[in-house]
Amino acid sequence: MITKYTYGNPFQTDAVVQKLEVQNGDVPYFTVVKTEEQLQFEYTLENEEKVYGLGENVRGINKRGWIYKSCCADEPNHVEDRTSLYASHNFLVLDGGKEQFGVFFDYPGIITFDVGYTHLNELKITLSEPDADVYVMTGESILDIVKQFRQLIGRSYIPPKWAFGYQQSRWGYMNEADIREVVKGHREKKIPLESIYMDIDYMERFKDFTVNQERFPDFPEFVKEMKAQHIHLVPIIDAGVKVEEGYDVYEEGIETEIMHVGAHPQGSCMGCGGCSKTGECVYGGEVVEAAKKLKEADGVVFGSPVHYASISGNMMGFLHRLSWSAGKDLKYKPAAMVVSARRAGTTTALDEMAKVPEFFHMPLINGNYWPMVHGSNPDEVKQDLEGLQIVRNIGRNMAWILKCIELGKENGIVHPEPEAPVKTNFIR
Repeated sequence: MITKYTYGNPFQTDAVVQKLEVQNGDVPYFTVVKTEEQLQFEYTLENEEKVYGLGENVRGINKRGWIYKSCCADEPNHVEDRTSLYASHNFLVLDGGKEQFGVFFDYPGIITFDVGYTHLNELKITLSEPDADVYVMTGESILDIVKQFRQLIGRSYIPPKWAFGYQQSRWGYMNEADIREVVKGHREKKIPLESIYMDIDYMERFKDFTVNQERFPDFPEFVKEMKAQHIHLVPIIDAGVKVEEGYDVYEEGIETEIMHVGAHPQGSCMGCGGCSKTGECVYGGEVVEAAKKLKEADGVVFGSPVHYASISGNMMGFLHRLSWSAGKDLKYKPAAMVVSARRAGTTTALDEMAKVPEFFHMPLINGNYWPMVHGSNPDEVKQDLEGLQIVRNIGRNMAWILKCIELGKENGIVHPEPEAPVKTNFIR
């Protein structure tokens, strides 16, 4: 059985594919310590209790006696005193104690697992922020618990048939000659070889989506050459984009932050006028948090599912409360919108959501069609290739407009001053 517990306002990682009802109270088995800065789970280990999990990591299968940190590190030396390697897997199974159970922390930040290191019989798990979804699994055996976990996170990607063969990967293949030498060596020693992975050396000054023309003067032909020898070339794409002026991938980058407002009831604006006295919505919550972020933001993207041919009630209440309490910080900032629906109601929902940016002099950013995607869940939305293209175009257009506005400010061009309001009442 799997039970879900939510703390704070978790970032939605999409690591979990099952929809489970959130349980009341704290996670069982653990003593939970909550502060404004972090979240801590403490558990007393029996003398013979074993702790399995944490994926690819240093030391043995039983993780007792060391500190592990979920903080992915490009660590070339996989020796016993390391606490982080390439990957982070926040799943543990405890076996041999009073009860057998598994626990998964759906949290993208840094987690420290002190597995009986500081204190021999204490497991202490510390999350660097107090926002996470925690899943507890109980079952008849370790195998049963692991099966439940696999069902929770969904099926793994099945690679092509050739990827089940031997693959050679390392840093330092500098040019075509190096790779040819690797292929030749494998063939001479009669070692099967299906593919070669090319690390960042093939790039132009380590820039993603580039090929060094000196080291690989005719890359398409080289790919054909390897293919003729039944070798698949796999160039990696680095997770980090190089900071370099004039590099289009870097220059296009816009810092973003995603804020979810659907996890808690937002409520509608009461028109109480409290925000005019306090400077923020007196009902608090995500509206106040968003208002603070607005002060520094240069643009906004609003998104909502479609409910009965309308945006969600939560989004409606959020927009109304935000516009009343922080409308001054919305003014003249570019806005984009996107809605998601299983089938219909998207255009009316978009029209509804546009009412707020249209009220605050906010330029609306568009793409090549109305900004909507279709599907009942993320996997279905991924099949809406046209919808995803529309959203990508909107993202590029938003980045372009933001840069134009910034360039204008640098050259003394600012937004126009609005006229004094004129109100025409139709009933006198």
